[in-house]
Amino acid sequence: MKLRFLPFFAGAIALTLTATAIPANAQLNHPRWEDNKQEIISELNLTENQQAEMAAIREATRSQLENVLTEEQKASFRSALEDGQWFRQAMRSLDLSQDQREQIRAIMQESRDDMRAILTEEQQQQIRELMQSRRGRGRGQGRPNFN
Repeated sequence: MKLRFLPFFAGAIALTLTATAIPANAQLNHPRWEDNKQEIISELNLTENQQAEMAAIREATRSQLENVLTEEQKASFRSALEDGQWFRQAMRSLDLSQDQREQIRAIMQESRDDMRAILTEEQQQQIRELMQSRRGRGRGQGRPNFN
């Protein structure tokens, strides 16, 4: 079953487990992630307040997801990210139960909805256009689905 629970904000939720479970910089070391993140932030012109609200949502999501995974799964996920895997690849490797999948989907949907609520209508349109142009270049692992 294909998991489609990546976040609305271009991988920002890729770091969704607490620092103790997953190093906060694990995905940031990935050059494509850093390029994508900077491009999105620049394109949307997020205010400081919006950036702070996004950070708070990411932290809440980290906490919720940490409660879903077992210690073994957290360790495997951390290792996969440190090895350069994208969020989606790392999650697929965890052998999640159906209940865990459903919980993660619900958490990620709530996170996406919360992030969308922070963006202005213009910013939401900009992100749709940006992601549409990226789809033409081919979706990489871990790129979010905004539809």
